[in-house]
Amino acid sequence: RGRKHLNLSETSSAAPRAGSFSLPRRPPLYKRKASSMLLAVLLLLFCPALSAACSSDMDCSLNGVCTAGNCTCDAPWKGERCHTLDILPGDVGINGIPLATYHGDSVYSTSWGGSVLQDPADGKFYMWAASMAHNCTMGEWQTNSEVVLASATFPMGPYEKVKTVVLPWAHNPQAIRAPDNTTTSGHVYALYTLGDGYDYRGQPKVCNSSESRAPPPPRPPGPPMPWPPTTQSCPQTPPYNWPDGHWDKCMLNGAINFTIFFSETPGGDYQRHTAQIIDWPAHSRGRPWEYGAYGNWNPSPVVHPNGTVYLLAHTEQFGFKHGEAILAADTWRGPYRLVASDSDNRWGGSTANAEDPFLWIDKRGNWHQLVEGNPMPGGHAFSTDGITWSDMAGCNGAYALEGCFNLTRQYVASN
Repeated sequence: RGRKHLNLSETSSAAPRAGSFSLPRRPPLYKRKASSMLLAVLLLLFCPALSAACSSDMDCSLNGVCTAGNCTCDAPWKGERCHTLDILPGDVGINGIPLATYHGDSVYSTSWGGSVLQDPADGKFYMWAASMAHNCTMGEWQTNSEVVLASATFPMGPYEKVKTVVLPWAHNPQAIRAPDNTTTSGHVYALYTLGDGYDYRGQPKVCNSSESRAPPPPRPPGPPMPWPPTTQSCPQTPPYNWPDGHWDKCMLNGAINFTIFFSETPGGDYQRHTAQIIDWPAHSRGRPWEYGAYGNWNPSPVVHPNGTVYLLAHTEQFGFKHGEAILAADTWRGPYRLVASDSDNRWGGSTANAEDPFLWIDKRGNWHQLVEGNPMPGGHAFSTDGITWSDMAGCNGAYALEGCFNLTRQYVASN
């Protein structure tokens, strides 16, 4: 008695009468949906971390773990999907220019790459790097590249040259410390390279006036390059089939050889070992798979925790900077066999515009590779088993603008 009744279905734009009250009106359903969509768009624009929520470690580029929808990155990776290497600038050297950890014999030296291992015997860090002989630049890499050994007390250097390990021509060295039951220590340092120390592309040049203009003494040329046969039966099953029928399926499968340099200690005398690859496919018509002393195959070795030696090689089977394969051997001496290739549809990811790979297996057993690429500066791919791979994310795929290397300033040579 005397109570006022509120009818929630009534709506009125008139001001409430004195002594009464009203609730705000709800907008029509279509307007409520539009508002929800606008809110979602604003969240995506201004909260990128929410839009990049992970559902598995694959969403974290296998460089971290997915926890409660967010990536927790391993050092030295960063980014919402752990896709960018957090690289520090080099130490400042001559004229305020950041220097590499190895600068060669003099300010006129040019070097490329560097594979670093710590020797447990003396605790030093050793680097195998490609150096351009006779003060030449990268413009003469195909004739003047040789492999030098340098050492340092700290991993960041500076590294001082110890000696030349492989004379021209040899390039892109990568070394592993591999088990070997024939040595006193039970290990050897095995060195994988492009080239094997023979002059396949001509005599080394002399490029700096501080040296004698007399050419270096002639050295014996390498053996002639193999010539692929013109006809061969064609296997039709992976990993030897070509995708989408764009390439000639007639291929040659045979054993080929390549050279590995090895020494029981980093600074010891290096010997040659001829290793064999079983069933390395090559076109009998068209472009052969690259390998060994003849090819731009950039071998990258890694010792698996189970002792198996794996080798990631650049094949160029689909053209320049296109094609990769993984080999395996029970020991570093071989023989090696083909276990995965991007001509096998299980590979999955793109290897376009990628070369100079570096292969490693992380603490969780996941596989990774960094590559030099085009567009520069390179890319990162990852795999749980070494057979099925992601695209080259970071530079050739997603996040192309940010890249997988956070380079902040360009290196300028002091000369």
